[in-house]
Amino acid sequence: MQTERQSFIHAYRNLIRCGSLLTATFFCGAVNAAHPALTRAFDTDPVGPIAAGQEWTLSGTPAVTPMPGRGNVLALPPASSAALALPDTSKWESYRISYSDGVSRTPAPRDDDKLTCTALDSAGRELFAIERSATGRWIAHCLGGQRWFRAKLPDVSWGDVQVDVNQSDQTFTVRLILDGKTSLLFDSLPFKIPAAAVSRLSFQHTAPPISASWSVDNITVTNAVVATNERVDAWVEDAPRVNAVPYGHTIKLHVHAKRDANAPADLLDWTVRDYREIVHRQGTLALPAGAAEWDGTIDIGSSLPAGYYALSGKTRHSGVTFARRGTQPRDMVAFGVITPIKAVPLAHIDDSRFGMQGTTFTVTGVAMSGDPYQPLYGILGARWVNYPGGWDRLEPERFGQYDPTRSYAPAGEAAFGAKSQMPYLTCIDGIPKWASAIPTKMRTAATYEDMYPQAYPPKDPAQYEDFLRRIASHQDKMRRDHYPNMAYNWYQTAWEPDWHWRGSPQEFVTMSEQAYRAVHAGDPNAIVLGPGTGVLTKTIEWLRTMLPMGMDKCIDGIATHGYYLGQGDPNDPTPGQLAPPEDKGLIAGFREVKSLARKYLKPGAKIVQSEWGLDWDQRATVDMSFLRKVAAYVIRGNILMLGEGVDTTFFFYSSDIGTTGMGWTYNLSYPERGCGATSISPKIELVAGAAMTRMLEGTKTIGPLSKLPADVYAYAFNRGGKTVVALWKGHGGSTKVALPTKSGATLVDFMGNASTLRDANGNVTVLATDDPVYVEGVDASRLTLVKLQ
Repeated sequence: MQTERQSFIHAYRNLIRCGSLLTATFFCGAVNAAHPALTRAFDTDPVGPIAAGQEWTLSGTPAVTPMPGRGNVLALPPASSAALALPDTSKWESYRISYSDGVSRTPAPRDDDKLTCTALDSAGRELFAIERSATGRWIAHCLGGQRWFRAKLPDVSWGDVQVDVNQSDQTFTVRLILDGKTSLLFDSLPFKIPAAAVSRLSFQHTAPPISASWSVDNITVTNAVVATNERVDAWVEDAPRVNAVPYGHTIKLHVHAKRDANAPADLLDWTVRDYREIVHRQGTLALPAGAAEWDGTIDIGSSLPAGYYALSGKTRHSGVTFARRGTQPRDMVAFGVITPIKAVPLAHIDDSRFGMQGTTFTVTGVAMSGDPYQPLYGILGARWVNYPGGWDRLEPERFGQYDPTRSYAPAGEAAFGAKSQMPYLTCIDGIPKWASAIPTKMRTAATYEDMYPQAYPPKDPAQYEDFLRRIASHQDKMRRDHYPNMAYNWYQTAWEPDWHWRGSPQEFVTMSEQAYRAVHAGDPNAIVLGPGTGVLTKTIEWLRTMLPMGMDKCIDGIATHGYYLGQGDPNDPTPGQLAPPEDKGLIAGFREVKSLARKYLKPGAKIVQSEWGLDWDQRATVDMSFLRKVAAYVIRGNILMLGEGVDTTFFFYSSDIGTTGMGWTYNLSYPERGCGATSISPKIELVAGAAMTRMLEGTKTIGPLSKLPADVYAYAFNRGGKTVVALWKGHGGSTKVALPTKSGATLVDFMGNASTLRDANGNVTVLATDDPVYVEGVDASRLTLVKLQ
């Protein structure tokens, strides 16, 4: 988790600088013929060392050797490689590279015993690589960094790998076939180097001194002849870069087709389904003959319920489906209808229970231009934003570099935050390298560069406190002058220090004391939060250790992230598997955090969950049922946190940074833009999240309910004087749940559609499924709550 999560937060902290400027052109074509352009099965090769020459480039001692049941294969001992020249692929739009590989089970496989298949261009540059360990860990090396997947390998020696290369859009897709079952490992990852063609294929075996033997067989390259370069796109006319509209809005989907100039007339059969795959609209759109580019409209009307919808379609003649854009799955144009329910008003804007990390630039469609928050934050109902106030950011070169007296007016992203009156969490983590007490031996370590801002305390505490007093004074004046309805300034002293900290617990407490003293000196109304740890179990560990050591005197509340094992951590028992959040210790963990706050901090001390999201690896089927599961888990996790005592929860991330699916929206500008997407479309969780924020914004937590049916979870909240209960079932299926009322209640479904529930003998009955629903009008006096310590 550390490496994967570290890359994401590093991307966040560099939002206005990250993102590649390369461009890509997307094509959608129908394959009408295919033929093998290269086949190497080794069966007719002589046994023994293979010869280097025009076809092969070798390192070490690869050899052709017979294997029982397979004929001759290419054997790669440790520290050897064999690179095979491919036919000219430069003019091919798409093709498939296939090979079989096998690893001996003697000695026992190890994760550092690896076979790497690397695609090289004519200059020897790596375009992409696929690395497989002997125990089933797969890594793809591509633009934007590594993507990895852990496959559960059966007790078989051989597997078939298929790499589909789309040279038109410079992407590759990897599938694994084991025992006749196909798994999608990586989907449409971008080449590391644009505008280059695969020229050679290298197989390299890296291994520890005692390792298993690795073999490769049946290397083929199949050229897929594309019959057409036609492409069909669609978007919502009034929201072309967001694709989300309010309930009751007339929806018109603009269809744009790029066709061959001599293309015949065709018909596009289209269907609109919701997140449960129920068909809501379908029809046919005529495409005229001989039009190189053509625009049309699908009129959906204004009567769709609030919800997530996906448009799919296919042309009858050419077989073209809607083109893949960015991280949005193939043949899917996602759009959303946002609930009309209104959140209860807030006394102060910093009473908001919802924040988000990440920016998008959908108003202008130009990277780093325009409002980075709206309209997405408003659509979702997220209000809190982050304000970068770390010493390493503002004084990276020398003491005194930051001068807050020049201007107290919000600038940059903060100006847009002030315009929309969005409360901000000031992140004061990070010590400049020049000011950090880094041991001398560590100052030259190359691997230390990304670690130093939070690894050791400041060399000069007086300088540290002076800087924090200055930033706090600036924030205090900015709040008073530009945020009239914000009660306090909120500060987080560290950001996931459990990844980085190399000092002692006492040194961290001492640094926290210095920060607390300085921030309160500059801002008397400050709320200082800590320790800011990244994994919930680490938060509990740090609090148990450091609160008795004096941290109770230097924080006003607790900040933590909600991450847990099972989100990409190779040490987890089920790595790469998406697990229900209820199974991952969130309930017990946040109850422990709440208990520690009550024991050590002042009454009413706030608990802020300042970053949480689900990152999942590409897997066999990224279909609607899987996407629905992701959305259910994301919404349930956030409700659970609020119900267990968290005051505010921050969503991560505004849109997909890469292909691991961590955003609340699809990033349609990926891979050109990783951070700061310029075009997005909603995921299921965005529409469901809008329902959650409207129902729970401004509420006060009552607590978790007890005496529930098995596997049902429910939390009660005071919503402007009415009691609302959020409930769901944890592991599939459905269960009826009775809730007490006085005169009926209102049911709000997962997407934010309201209906009336009639009471029978003082109760209403609700069907609990894996998608959370909300019941407003519950009789709180008759609820039984879990007794917490």
